[in-house]
This record gives sequence, structure tokens and C-alpha cells, in this order.
Amino acid sequence: MKMKIKNSIITSMYNKDSSTIEVIDKLFFPSLINNASKNIELIVLDDASPIKRETALLMEKYLLRLRKGFGRVVLKRNPFNLGFAGSFNKGIRMAKGKKLFIVNDDIYLPKGSVSSLINTLYEDDSYGVVGPIVNEKDVWTYQYCKQSPMIESYSDEELKKIESFAELLRKLMKGQRIKTDTLSGFCFVADASRLRKEGCFCDSYKNGSFEDTDLFKRIKTKYELIVNPEVFVYHGGLHGAHLSLNQQRIKRHYNDMKNALTFAREWGYLTAIKHLLLGIYRSTGKNTISELFEELSKVNKAD
Repeated sequence: MKMKIKNSIITSMYNKDSSTIEVIDKLFFPSLINNASKNIELIVLDDASPIKRETALLMEKYLLRLRKGFGRVVLKRNPFNLGFAGSFNKGIRMAKGKKLFIVNDDIYLPKGSVSSLINTLYEDDSYGVVGPIVNEKDVWTYQYCKQSPMIESYSDEELKKIESFAELLRKLMKGQRIKTDTLSGFCFVADASRLRKEGCFCDSYKNGSFEDTDLFKRIKTKYELIVNPEVFVYHGGLHGAHLSLNQQRIKRHYNDMKNALTFAREWGYLTAIKHLLLGIYRSTGKNTISELFEELSKVNKAD
């Protein structure tokens, strides 16, 4: 008997060079398979990657295993580049699940992380979006944990470092849920109907910055933004490098400035300045999960 689709995982990829292909091959797809369930559909959109053949071969390599694990698998190439907002919005419109797991492709998902985040959203109807803990300081949110491991290679031993840290967080942070002012869009879970009602990501923002900040600010007017510190997700390739956005560095920095102005016009210049200053402050580990982690680690050792 075919299991009914309850939830959806949505990702969009844009591969301009082999480094992003490698991180999807070594980290993302294998970790997706380890988190697969027949009540989840997987939607993977290739956002018109310049290295079309290599991207198609990568999808072909994993297709059978993905179909074996998930209840429904959709692998589709966009006819032209839609950008971060456009491509993810397309996936959101396609999704059949009631809860949507939105995730970048330069990610490693430890075992159980997908179900844990989805289940958290079901805990309380006031929860609008739920996000995990991450190793990446550039997320500029409470989610950053500076004690997180960075991997030096894609070997099994290095991946065990991620799984071990994820297990430590599950024990250390058990039962904790943290309300926050904003989240990062690299990985989060939201209710499908609420997300569509809010208009998804605004396509006025380009190249993967401020789309998430704008979306979560809209959602927070009605619902809570929640961090589940029991869940750790590794972001980036080797040494935590932010591979997807860094494929086009000049374009990225130009759009970062342009997007900041768009956000300021929408939400006010004072709000934008506060967001930027708090983000820079949080990149040091201050006012982030890093501080709670250190505090609970001391208590745990004392016990």
C-alpha cells in the first residue's frame, strides 16, 4: 500500500563548478538518503546550472536510491535561471506536503534531523517557522554555534565528527525550544499553507540574501520563529565554506548591497541597520546558541 505524502523537502541547486557538485555528491544526497521516509516527497530543482551535463549525471547517480527512500521524488531542471527566490517558490508551489522542509544543497543533514525539525513544527500551532543549529557564522542569527566542528575532508571519519556533535546537542539541549527574532533561510521548516499565504520569498531580492530575512519578518507578525537547539545541520563544504553563493563572489557582494537597500526601503532604514549590526555582533558567537552551549557543557561536566 502506497503511503500518503505528509511532508515535502525542497531544494534548488545551481552548479557553476565542480566544487558544488562534490559537496552535493559527498554530503547532501547521502545525508538525504539517511533521512528518507515514504511519507516525504523530495523536490530537487536544477536552476539552469551552467554545468548541465555534470548536474544531470549527479541526479542520475542517486535517483534510484532517492526513489527507494522517499514516497515521491521530483528532479526537474528549470528552463532558465530563476534565482534563489524564484526557484524555491516554484518548488513550494509544486509541493504536496502539509509541512515544507526548505534546504540549501551545500548541507549535511545528520540522521534524524529532518524528522526532528518537522515534528517540532507540529508541537505548537503558534510556531510559524522552525530552524536548527548551524556551524556557519555568516547566518547572522541566534542559530550559530561556534563550537561546531568543521570537516577537513569527506572521509567517513570526518562525517562522524558531524554526527557525534549532533548527538551531543540532542542530549545537551533536550526539550529546549527558543523563540528568536529571525532565522536563516539555509534550512527551515514551515507550514505549506501559511508560507503560500505570506507570498513565499519576495523575488525583489536577488542571489540569496535578505529574501529569508524579509520572509521571516512577515511571518513573525503572526507566528513565532523557533530554534530547536537539539538539531544540528552542517552548512558548507570543507572548512564550512559557503559554496553555493560563493560561486559568483562579485555578483553576490553587489546583490548583498542592493538587497540591503531593498530591505531598508520595505522595513525602514533603522531596522536594516539594526539587523546588520546585530548580525556582525552575532558572527563572533555573542548572543547565539554558542553561549548556551558553553553554559550547559559546564553544567554537564559538573554533573
